[in-house]
Amino acid sequence: MFCINWAKGFCLYTMQQRPVLKSFLSSNMSSSKLARVSKQHEKTWCDLHRRLISVPFSFEDVFTEPVYEFIKNKSIALSTSIGYMVPCLLTTTAFVTGLNGTTVSSSTDHRTTLNLYSVVVGPPTTGKSQAMKECAMDPLIAVRDNNDLGDFVLERCTTSALVKCVSDQKRGVVVSPEVYDVLNRMLKNEEENGSGEVQMLCELFSGERTSYKYATEKTRNIGENVPFAIIGCTQVPFAARLICRMDQGHGLLDRFLFWFPMCLRPSPHETEAAKGVLNRIPVKSFTDVFLEMYSLHLGKKEYSFTQAARKVIQSIETEFITELNEAITEGIPSPKSKRTDLVKRLAVSLHVFTHIISDLVEEKDLMHTEKSLLVLDYCESQKQIVIEFIGTLTSESVVPEKMQPTLEEIMIGVLMFPGPVVTKRSFKQSAGRKIRGIVDSEFLTALERLEKDGCGVIKKLRASVNARRETVVFVKLEELPGEIALVSQDEYRKKFQLPIHKAISEATKIQLQEKQLLPSS
Repeated sequence: MFCINWAKGFCLYTMQQRPVLKSFLSSNMSSSKLARVSKQHEKTWCDLHRRLISVPFSFEDVFTEPVYEFIKNKSIALSTSIGYMVPCLLTTTAFVTGLNGTTVSSSTDHRTTLNLYSVVVGPPTTGKSQAMKECAMDPLIAVRDNNDLGDFVLERCTTSALVKCVSDQKRGVVVSPEVYDVLNRMLKNEEENGSGEVQMLCELFSGERTSYKYATEKTRNIGENVPFAIIGCTQVPFAARLICRMDQGHGLLDRFLFWFPMCLRPSPHETEAAKGVLNRIPVKSFTDVFLEMYSLHLGKKEYSFTQAARKVIQSIETEFITELNEAITEGIPSPKSKRTDLVKRLAVSLHVFTHIISDLVEEKDLMHTEKSLLVLDYCESQKQIVIEFIGTLTSESVVPEKMQPTLEEIMIGVLMFPGPVVTKRSFKQSAGRKIRGIVDSEFLTALERLEKDGCGVIKKLRASVNARRETVVFVKLEELPGEIALVSQDEYRKKFQLPIHKAISEATKIQLQEKQLLPSS
């Protein structure tokens, strides 16, 4: 058993904690919802995409400066986006690292695969195909051909062909510039025939031993911890349909990372300048990086985490278990999450990629763990926005353009919220219907802007000493600054003087009073 100590730099991948997924929907309800999604106006999807790419995140915060600059210049030279390249690079890294049985272990000594499913989403003609070719297709074909590994790269396939490939080759990866066609066929078959495609994808993600029997073929056996990955691209309307089909309560949606990155294309002048920079760098292509990566993982290895990193992972597991137990006792739909698995796999992937492409990596485990969580939170926040948006669609016919909430509208909603105090929970219950479904990152961004403009203060409180989760509270000022033109002073005063919302607990009120942010009752 091989344990890499430099995996203490492990977790460079993340996002903000995602709210609980929507509860189980029946097939008929799903079909009805899917029909509504399919009828949406094209401009509705454009506006949704604008909202998704505005979720604050920078890949510069994830990588070291030399690595970030190389990936950025490479993306500019290819006339694509770094946001398209990074998901392909990390998913390909996880697959190549695990090709010969490399696993990752947790604090409970449970070994799991590095399998990842990534779908990169963006408008047409923004460079998705060239990013996929450079960062996934070409490197995987080179690794396959240079090492005589058999044909495990699939671009388009049926379920039967996929099972046959994974069973015969003991590995498999779907790399598709239009992954909607592949996944939609599987999900549609599952809805209509209960054919087991969803269960198969779930089992391959988890590395479970399984077997499949088809009428015209022999039994296909798939062993434990078989390397498998999905790397694909699609457009926003098709991504919404996939999410709608996956949102059935069986957990498949939790296993997928949907990426909606900023995807502005560089100008021809910027492209030529980036090519000039790359000419002075020894590394010429990502294919060389992945060939080296494969040569370093020829035997079975095992990545493990330092004590500090394990504490971060344990806190994620503890939070999930607490939510699960509360849901069971309260009789509400239980959360379904693969957050712990994704953090560990992304952490190893990011660590391996950065280590090979640069020897300048600072190996600080906790720093890398937190960066892993940043990336995961980013992906899951965007996915949750799409899920919430799909839930708001009610029309059975072709509908006009449906506008997304803007930052200014959220700020107005906070200012006009009844009473002097606002929390995310109270806002979600009683704000206007259009802005009620925003995610935590959008809510916090609005609060930070209001605090900067002098409209109030943000406080993070705990319900009790032992509470693990902080509550973000915004305390409004009695009078708005004169230069704030979002709402009128008279309307603001009327709303401010209303009673505090019922969703704000007594413990929160007491803490605010102790901090002299609220008058004593």
